[in-house]
Amino acid sequence: MYETYIKRIKELDGWDYIKKVPQFFWSEKKLQNFILALKEEDEGILELKSMPYHIVIEPTNICNLKCPLCPTGLGNKSRLKGVMNLENYKKIIDEICEYTLDLYLQNWGEPTIVRHLPEMLKYAADKGIYIYLSTNFSLPHSDEYLEKLTKSGLALLHCDLDGITQEVYEKYRVGGKLDLVLNNIKKCVEIKKINNLTYPIIEGTMLIMKQNEHQIEDFNKLAENIGLDQWNAAPIQLNPNIDSQKWLPDND
Repeated sequence: MYETYIKRIKELDGWDYIKKVPQFFWSEKKLQNFILALKEEDEGILELKSMPYHIVIEPTNICNLKCPLCPTGLGNKSRLKGVMNLENYKKIIDEICEYTLDLYLQNWGEPTIVRHLPEMLKYAADKGIYIYLSTNFSLPHSDEYLEKLTKSGLALLHCDLDGITQEVYEKYRVGGKLDLVLNNIKKCVEIKKINNLTYPIIEGTMLIMKQNEHQIEDFNKLAENIGLDQWNAAPIQLNPNIDSQKWLPDND
């Protein structure tokens, strides 16, 4: 159905990006807009006719943890703290939904702090947008909240598991509780299974650092045991103002 579009996208070096978004979330208008955006970028056009195909919206810049390599965790006070209004969010989605391929609904805050997050997810999902959500999941969420979250239409639920014991986990996820994280993930996995849902894909990542590199194999076993759909190890993002040797793993 989309062969001609795919061929053109590959010619414009956009395939690596769009292949991450399942075809279920594509449309002719979205692909046409994506091709236009690629052409404008290739030609260096400054006055754009294309609409945004990738959107990042931050539901809140508040976080419950104090991760030492994160601006929020370090207490950056250059931005006022707040939670996004649901009506303002809906206005943005209404403007972009016909063109946007994917929406990242997080940035430097913890999105599940927002009580109306499931409504935000459902509103965008109902308009055919692929939604990626990253959470530390270290909060005591109710079963009702987790069910709404899992059944919202969210496409990919990502959680960082930077340690498989509390002692190691809290070295980076300062203030976090591993048992809460695992409990929330297990409940979402169960809800997905019971309701025979295709989405969300539930994934976990261990950000590798000196403190947890000895737990990589145990992390792989844990990820499989709790029912994650996919998981991987990934490098940490270093803050240039922090002593990197404190965090970089010994294994190159």
